[in-house]
Amino acid sequence: MQKEKAVVSIVKVFKKAHPDSTTDDPESKCVDIKAIEQLKTAVTLDVVKTDPHFAEMSLVKIRACPSSPSKQKNGKLFAH
Repeated sequence: MQKEKAVVSIVKVFKKAHPDSTTDDPESKCVDIKAIEQLKTAVTLDVVKTDPHFAEMSLVKIRACPSSPSKQKNGKLFAH
């Protein structure tokens, strides 16, 4: 089991932001996602944070960001 924080798959949002049913916080939102591609090798958060290709991703900029939107070119970089 993966213990280190890492990117493990490419996903696509298929339902826009809606209230998060896992919390009582009315401000909390979530999106529904679908896995598009499982990565052959997990890309650790440390690698993402030190690679200049990903410098503008919210995954790098925001401390507690469990997921991050990414340009299509970044998804291709993860997949290779």
